[in-house]
Amino acid sequence: MKRVIFLTCVAWATMIFTSCNETDGETDEFADWKNRNEQYYNNQYDYAKNMIEQGDTSWRIYRKWSLNEGTANSPSDYIVVNVLQNGEGKIAPIYTDEVGVFIRGRLIPTSSFTDGYIFYTTYKGDFNPQTAYCIKMPANGEDYVMSGQKNIYIDGIATALMYMHVGDHWRVYVPYALAYGASLQQKLGIPSFSTLIYDIMLVSIN
Repeated sequence: MKRVIFLTCVAWATMIFTSCNETDGETDEFADWKNRNEQYYNNQYDYAKNMIEQGDTSWRIYRKWSLNEGTANSPSDYIVVNVLQNGEGKIAPIYTDEVGVFIRGRLIPTSSFTDGYIFYTTYKGDFNPQTAYCIKMPANGEDYVMSGQKNIYIDGIATALMYMHVGDHWRVYVPYALAYGASLQQKLGIPSFSTLIYDIMLVSIN
């Protein structure tokens, strides 16, 4: 099952990098990608901040897990969370735990992918916990699950997981500074400086 998911991601990655360049008069949908991703994330951050100030508890902003209070200097030191469902769990994972999750990762919307290009997913179509495939991964955000590369850590995922409880289903907006940064993840179809959008349900904590 994992092999099928990975091969699907590779196939889509190949398509996105070969079909979305500026050729034959077509517009490059990755043009000015860094600025567009910064603006997209900052808009989400400002929107969430406004909703929180209005008392909307479905929006949250969390500081990067490893930063002490008072040391975060910009929106990119935070993740933005939209709570899709609250679980009934009472404890949250710690950095050294292993967790079971349903997860889908997307890029920001573009002209060809209006909901955002899906670079990794453990379920097809609309989310259904009865048919989704649960994967195991470290709560520290180590990304071997995503790309097969060791010692790459996605701080945005780690930050989210350490605030989640079993049964929580969140949409998490991760600025590129807390994701892959300037690195190109061609196998997954993730350009450099990409804001990442994850739908995550925490299933278990080991």
